[in-house]
Formats: sequence, C-alpha cells, structure tokens
Amino acid sequence: GESTVTVLLGAALGILVGIIIALALPRVGSGVPLPGEILGRTEPNLVDLAIALAAGAAGAYVMIRSEAGSALPGVGIAVALVPPLATVGITFGIGETDLAAGALLLFATNWLAIVFAAGIVFALAGFGAHRDAWGRFQGSLAGLGLVAMLVILAIPLGINAVQRWGDSNANRIAAEIVSE
Repeated sequence: GESTVTVLLGAALGILVGIIIALALPRVGSGVPLPGEILGRTEPNLVDLAIALAAGAAGAYVMIRSEAGSALPGVGIAVALVPPLATVGITFGIGETDLAAGALLLFATNWLAIVFAAGIVFALAGFGAHRDAWGRFQGSLAGLGLVAMLVILAIPLGINAVQRWGDSNANRIAAEIVSE
C-alpha cells in the first residue's frame, strides 16, 4: 500500500544520492580501492540477517514501551537501511554493478528482517489480536510471505558466508605456510 510506495521512493532517493556523490567526487577512478565502509556492505551474509532480525525486534519493543525514546527506532532503522542504499548508488555510479547488487541484497535483507521481527514482536504484544477471521487470514498470509522471502534471501547470504569462511581459512593457511 501507501507505506510500501513511501519505502520504495525513499530507497530510490537514497540510491540517487549515492549516484550523485559517486559522479561528483574525484576519487572515482579505476584502480583506486573503495573504502572498507563501502566494501563491507557489498557481501552480506547470515550474520547480517541475524543482526537485522535483532534490530527489528528491538526497534518494535522500544515502540511498544512508551517510556523508551520515540526516536530510537527511527535511528536504528536509518542505520540499517540508509548506508546500504548509499552504497548501491555509489557502486552503481562508478560502474561496479556486482558490488551494487550485493549492497541491494543487504538493503533487502535488512528491510525484510526488520519488518518480520517487528511483526512478531507486535503480534506477541497483542496487536491485531481482535481481528476477524479474514484479518487473521491476511496476517497469516503476510507472515508466510515474509518467511518465504527471508528463506529466499538466506540462500545468497549463506553462500556469501561459506565463501567468506573459505577465504579466511585459505588466508590462515597461507599465513601459516609463509611463517614457516
């Protein structure tokens, strides 16, 4: 609905700002390495999914507890969503489409995990408990859709985790050989 359109427009704006930054900054030449802050957002793995689930649950809990700061959930969501979008724009703007795709995967992971975890927290807190049968069915269907999307996202995240583990293991072995 309307909130999905708002999220998509905000995402497009975040990507556009990243592209503008990439085009405006003189750094963007071939052979110049990207900073670790950008590269770190281009190969998400299952750890990123777990962090996003925890962030979504924490943000929802804070929203339910009125004595907690009302700005905290927004800050947490911004920290989880804006940097991957800026990374998509920057990497796309310099022609690194593979890196842009990885950052877009991180954004999608964070967004879906936050929505899923927050939905569970809200359901456990009793929100939506007084819906009619059709409302409960719609809620269940939405929950199943989110689970399916998270499972689909977990596949490339798992592949990235295995590759990262293999790379670190290979580096450890190489370091042992060199030190001998």
